[in-house]
Amino acid sequence: MKNVTIYTEENRKLRQKAERLLDQAKDEAQDLAGMPPQEVSKLVHELRVHQIELKMQNDELRRIQAELEKARDRYVHLYDFAPTAYLTVDEKGAVVEANLTAATLLERPRSALVGMMFSRFVHRDDQDVWYLHRKRLLETGDFQAFQLRLVKNDGGVFSVNLECMLVEESQRGLKAIRISATDITELKRAEEKLRQSEEKYRALFESLDAGYCVIELRIEPDQPLDYRFIEINKAFERQSTLTNANGKWMRELRPNHEESWFKIYRDVALTGQPVWLERFGRELGNRWFAVNAFRIGPAQQRRVAVLFYDITDRKQTEEALRQLNETLELQVAERTELAEKRARQLQSLAVELIEAEEKERWRISELLHEDLQQILAGAKMQLQPARAKAPPEWLLDNVDRLLEHAIEKSRSLSQDLSPAILHSSDLTFSLNWLRVKMSEKFGLFTDLVILSEQPFLSEPLKVFIFRAVQELLLNVANHSGEKSARVVLSSSENSIVAAVSDTGIGFDPAIFNISTAVAKSGLGLLSLRERASYIGGRLDIESAPGQGSRITLTVPRITQDSEEPQTEEAEEQVRIASAEPISCSDSEIKVLLIDSHEVMRQALIKLVSDKPDIQIVGEAANGQDALELARQKKPNLVLMDLSMSEMECIKAIRLIKTKLPHVRVIGLLLYEDEPLARTMVQAGAECVISKTASSSELLETIYGVNSKNQQVKIK
Repeated sequence: MKNVTIYTEENRKLRQKAERLLDQAKDEAQDLAGMPPQEVSKLVHELRVHQIELKMQNDELRRIQAELEKARDRYVHLYDFAPTAYLTVDEKGAVVEANLTAATLLERPRSALVGMMFSRFVHRDDQDVWYLHRKRLLETGDFQAFQLRLVKNDGGVFSVNLECMLVEESQRGLKAIRISATDITELKRAEEKLRQSEEKYRALFESLDAGYCVIELRIEPDQPLDYRFIEINKAFERQSTLTNANGKWMRELRPNHEESWFKIYRDVALTGQPVWLERFGRELGNRWFAVNAFRIGPAQQRRVAVLFYDITDRKQTEEALRQLNETLELQVAERTELAEKRARQLQSLAVELIEAEEKERWRISELLHEDLQQILAGAKMQLQPARAKAPPEWLLDNVDRLLEHAIEKSRSLSQDLSPAILHSSDLTFSLNWLRVKMSEKFGLFTDLVILSEQPFLSEPLKVFIFRAVQELLLNVANHSGEKSARVVLSSSENSIVAAVSDTGIGFDPAIFNISTAVAKSGLGLLSLRERASYIGGRLDIESAPGQGSRITLTVPRITQDSEEPQTEEAEEQVRIASAEPISCSDSEIKVLLIDSHEVMRQALIKLVSDKPDIQIVGEAANGQDALELARQKKPNLVLMDLSMSEMECIKAIRLIKTKLPHVRVIGLLLYEDEPLARTMVQAGAECVISKTASSSELLETIYGVNSKNQQVKIK
């Protein structure tokens, strides 16, 4: 690049001064020889100073020139590599100058662009746009900004934003147009997509079955809370019943609109939290709406979009369904109650069935005991005096043996049908008696484990558990191959559990799942399971071949309807204080005979009536009558049958001993039953003797018990 000399005002003055000095120096050079040395030295000094100044100015000029070159290089760099295309065209539209970005945009070498008409790159449909804007710019000089399409070298079309300004070339004094071109193809594409999206949105907006609106909230302290409709769709009026609502305020359209609607939209606008809710609009045609409200735009705009559906029909249907459900639930409850009632009836019938079966056993047992056995025992008792008065004969002995054998057989049958101890003792005592009988009859050793004190059970439940355990022990004795078993009895607040286990051969429980299976003997496991289910219980079977078995019976408690004995005992305690002591002679035995069977009473009376110091003062068929007679006759000895049915013998003994403590009681049993006998003794009896004992034994017992030193014993 050539050196450029830059003349400033200061440089001109300096040059003029230098020229004057030079002229003076020429004039003075002629007189230099005649000048004084001091003047010469001064002149030389001044010339040197000016020389230094010139050198310094020259250095400064060179520095400024270098900076200008750097600035020009920076300008050229910025111009060529700017992200925006820059072109300069003359008045006719020919390209005078272009940067690299313009060359790249137009896909032409920069050198090839110079001299080409800019209109050559303009799309044919936009030629008029370019011509009109260029003409206006040249005529008015006003800045022009517009958009048009350009064509690349390969024929591709793209959109640009042109900004044009008019400039003058300082050297030639010609007008030129500076053009800034920005590629807006992507922007145009985005705008097109936005337009298409807007069209789709508008189509969707107008075709929605749901009502849609955009509202703007007014939240000002001095103004009532309100909102204005900014945008609504066609379904809005149809569902909201609001007409010509766009641009209007809600309080203007519906002055009595519920306040809660305003508060809901206010909270959405302030918090930005969307809401989904179902709400009734009294002022919107008494309809139900499902509403989705969410904030749109900046928070300061306080705009909320609301999408809502008319769900009045659905709500009415739901209400109808709710009422129908209530009706169905009521019907289900009634049916359930009926089913439960029938289940209770079935359970009650099952209990009654068990009780009826046991009553039938008891009836047969009573028939044997109270009729056949008593007749046989009475006959045997009356036969004894005859044998005592006459010489013994083989015929009488044979009759006595036959009677004894008949009594034993009927007694065994009576015991098997319905043990007396089952109805006169609690479950624990009855199971202990069963344990003894199983050992005596079958040689089965039974380990009885009582885990908790047994509650006061109803008679049917006690009988059912006893019979179930009896059946299970019989199965062990007959089928397990073992001679030992364990019975575990426990109770909880709501149920009684009895488990019978053994270590015998076991069996496969699956055989009891066959519906056609039939129990082989007694109740049978299947029958026992069914009966347990009838009263609300269950039977669980655990067994496997060679691994023994464990059968658990679980039954609910059945409330005892009868009065508990403790209550009557408590009442009797009150009577003790008013009881009169019994006075009797040590030499005379006043006997009160209590037996439910007429034949037996007559036989006993004949046996003792003619004996010295024995007087029969009365006879009764039950314990209640005996208590009243004892109060009246004041006996000192009571002979009591321990198998009475109208009043439990235990209760009768307790009442007599409580009311008349001086009276001694002898219990009479038709057959030997040690557990029952011990229970009687514990209740207060002095001793217990069999009705089939010899007359001498009975009389010995009567005389012995009346003695003050007689010890209580069981005979």
